[in-house]
Amino acid sequence: SKKNPATRRNAAVSLYNLANSEAKYAEMLSEYGPQVKLIVLVEIIGGDETLFWDAKAKRTAAEQLFNMSVSDDPETMKLLMDTPALLDGLVYVLSSTGNLTSVEVQMYAAATLRRMAEIIYHPHPSHPMLLRALMKVISWTKTPDVAQAFDMQASFPGHAQILVNFEGMLDTMSELTMVEGDGAPICRAYALSAIERLSMVPEVRPIMVKNETVMMALTRVSYIGRDENERLDEASRARVKTTLKYLVAAM
Repeated sequence: SKKNPATRRNAAVSLYNLANSEAKYAEMLSEYGPQVKLIVLVEIIGGDETLFWDAKAKRTAAEQLFNMSVSDDPETMKLLMDTPALLDGLVYVLSSTGNLTSVEVQMYAAATLRRMAEIIYHPHPSHPMLLRALMKVISWTKTPDVAQAFDMQASFPGHAQILVNFEGMLDTMSELTMVEGDGAPICRAYALSAIERLSMVPEVRPIMVKNETVMMALTRVSYIGRDENERLDEASRARVKTTLKYLVAAM
């Protein structure tokens, strides 16, 4: 029931309890149809209710969701694309600090979200929800999946107008170029790639050049390398120069 979260959770608990053993859990899930299976998996990853799930259940559910996302079955793909609760669940996992949400679970969630960005694009009804989901989790840098998702979205034909006019998107992409942490350099590279892709479309350059966060981020990144603690790869440096050239010409 879409209108009754408790009913969905109770149904998921019932199915989970059918196979509440190490040997049977994944086997049970594989026997159910995609729709029921997806409901169960989303409910499991979407909360830290220790009364119902344990860490192993969340890890298994996250892995199963990723496996579904890389399926080549058109019906499974359609189901994933048409289930907004999936995006909500993935955002929850990547934003969670709960005891049951391990880094392994988050890595599966990030990979699944990246996969959603590969198959959901305008004008699919879930596309705005996907963009909002990505914008909520830019702090995830342990893997480059979220940054890759932005780059993927920017690569789709016709997406430049959609992205630059989506509230907060340019600011978010720009902020992603300035993240810190162990995975920052590769995430920065994908973010810069996404911004460069957008700048290649002449129609959106006037919008981009008026965005203070975009211009500040590009300027800041162009100085990376003068500080001994920071490095910028040559490909990223070239992207910054190309993007600035396009945008300055649009002033």
